[in-house]
Amino acid sequence: MSLSMPEDRELILRDKAAREGFDVPQEVYDFLTQRFDTENKLKSELINIAMFAAHRQIPISLDVAKLVVDGERVRPLSTMTPEFEAEAAAAATDVASSTASNTAAQATQSADSNDSATTTKSTTEEAPTLFNFDNTEVVTHSEETAATTSDVFFIPLRTQRKRSLLERINLAMTRAGIDNMIAEGDKVAIKVHFGEEGNTGFVSPLYARNIVSRVKELEAKPFLTDTNTLYSGKRQNGVDHTELAIANGFGYSSVGAPIVIADGLISRDSVEIAFEGGTHFESVRIASAAVDADAMIVVSHVKGHGEAGFGGALKNIGMGLGSRSAKQRMHSGIKPSVTVDNCTACSRCSKWCQPKCIEMKQGATGARFAHIDQENCNGCGECLTACAFNAIEINWSTSPQDFLEKIAEHAAGALSTFAAEKVIYLNFLTNITPDCDCCSFSDAPIVPDIGILVSTDPVAIDQASVDLVEQAIGTAGSRGEGIGCGEEKFEALHGVKPSVAMRYSEKLGLGTQNYRLRTVG
Repeated sequence: MSLSMPEDRELILRDKAAREGFDVPQEVYDFLTQRFDTENKLKSELINIAMFAAHRQIPISLDVAKLVVDGERVRPLSTMTPEFEAEAAAAATDVASSTASNTAAQATQSADSNDSATTTKSTTEEAPTLFNFDNTEVVTHSEETAATTSDVFFIPLRTQRKRSLLERINLAMTRAGIDNMIAEGDKVAIKVHFGEEGNTGFVSPLYARNIVSRVKELEAKPFLTDTNTLYSGKRQNGVDHTELAIANGFGYSSVGAPIVIADGLISRDSVEIAFEGGTHFESVRIASAAVDADAMIVVSHVKGHGEAGFGGALKNIGMGLGSRSAKQRMHSGIKPSVTVDNCTACSRCSKWCQPKCIEMKQGATGARFAHIDQENCNGCGECLTACAFNAIEINWSTSPQDFLEKIAEHAAGALSTFAAEKVIYLNFLTNITPDCDCCSFSDAPIVPDIGILVSTDPVAIDQASVDLVEQAIGTAGSRGEGIGCGEEKFEALHGVKPSVAMRYSEKLGLGTQNYRLRTVG
């Protein structure tokens, strides 16, 4: 039951503290009453704080509360002990006394000594890395916007406080500002990928259900959405797409929200959105349901992609919210061709091809092979992933950079229909497959599972995703095997630099490549 009055919340906390014998400062009561409004949550968080402090033999304080509740380390644990406080106070007194009586030369020597002591002290702390808990190190990729930094909340799969992953996702969304983002009665689009038939890599509907519940707590109206595909498959029209989504576990009975195919039955429900600053388009066609929503939560599975190199939040918005005609415009620079010597004439590609521009031909020697009619090809590129024998490759009529820029421009058009504070992003760095979830299969993950990211900046969250995958080591037995720590995995697999998309998206004003990783343990 929600407690509307802070005074009632504090009474509950004080009663619990008295019963358990906790010595709790007023500022901790204030902190907890501002953050939580149910009796169970108030009591459980107070117990967590007290147990954490008792285990480390430090007093309950606001710094400890922030560390336990938010994963925010304000200062090292070693400085939170009474002994340290007493030593620090004594040292401060000694320094003040010494400074008053010493000469300028002696004061300088003392300062040098203090600097040396400080340096020695700091080296005993663990050097922060992207995988450490409570890391607040700023990662800078763009010197032009070095002063601009976005928070990216990192939820590692490991938990130090035995918290549910779902609970930590909710906490990360809270810290990212979801309470202020969604208003009562808002129609909230939860942009997901329902997965192609046969694919198992997509983000589990279990997480969608958790997000739906969080939105409903804010008295808003969530719905799951995605657009129809350009290629032939089970997601090509609204009827088959919805049936597949239900088959893959996204039905109302499982998730608690309706499915709305954003561009309608046959992908004609879209709106022309004008925007400025693009190189390729002055307007883009975005699915109606996305345009008409009041707020949006973008749930993206981080993975590789044959044409884009990497798929994250930006691609999930740009390609994922474009109508079929928009997808065609983005793919217009892609013209696949068949390497006859590698073709086994299995005809898998021709069955997968939506415009039916692939036919089987017979050569002079009698051998059969696939042939792509370039004039009728829509450039969707899905025949590349359909082919199991690497017999199809892209002949770019423009460049991979143009393709990535077109996706970014469609993302810019889609996001221009929302206020900046009305969109939040979740990137799942789990089951990181080398190919897109549009494939009818899922290959082995290229790196071990890493965790989940939450942010209000699509550029920062994608940049952090690429960085974290880069730091991981390629999984033995996968296509990532042999790609070591510090090597860019997606570029190594597909020959396309993910940084191109991030730099161009930053230029369009979608966000910044510079981020601060805030761990939610």
